[in-house]
Amino acid sequence: IYVAEPDVDSVRFRPYERGAPGQPFRYLYMAYTAHLKGLHYLLEAWTALTLENAELILVGGYGDLPDELHHRYDSLIQANPSIRWIGDTGRPEDHYRTADALVFPSLTEGCGKVTLEAMASGIPVITTENARGLVEDGKTGFVVPIRDAAALKEKIRYLYDHRDVAARMGRDARAAVEQKKPFGEAVYEIYRNILEREHPGVGMIN
Repeated sequence: IYVAEPDVDSVRFRPYERGAPGQPFRYLYMAYTAHLKGLHYLLEAWTALTLENAELILVGGYGDLPDELHHRYDSLIQANPSIRWIGDTGRPEDHYRTADALVFPSLTEGCGKVTLEAMASGIPVITTENARGLVEDGKTGFVVPIRDAAALKEKIRYLYDHRDVAARMGRDARAAVEQKKPFGEAVYEIYRNILEREHPGVGMIN
């Protein structure tokens, strides 16, 4: 299997100064929420935490959700004043620039572009093994198993307690995006590798 990571607008999504005195430590969730986005595991993790001066910002509308799950989301969100539901936005960059970390607990992804946008914005990413994309566990964020609220809780708490690490991971995340091979170039190399494997010598032709 060959993987070519998509490109991200690194001018639109770029690092901003964070950590002003008294500012809440903000975790961002950004998705068009269907049940496979795993929001229930994030809400379960967040509800079990009691972090002083911290917020969970939820951005994006609802997709096709069973009524029972929709009501469960709404009740958990409304019961917790540290959770803010923003809804749809045409300017996601405004939310990345005020966040300290992205939490993206998706159960499955073809291409989770929000992780790349967050990394380009200079914030670490907590995500799952099925949605990791360019995220390197322990360097640019954390990669946890799917359906694991306890693991999400642990990593959310860790970044809250180790803000210097969160800042360093954010810088490394931005660097990873800047160093990423452009999508077109990566696809071209994949084609050349396949040609060389199937027809030795052909892949070397420009």
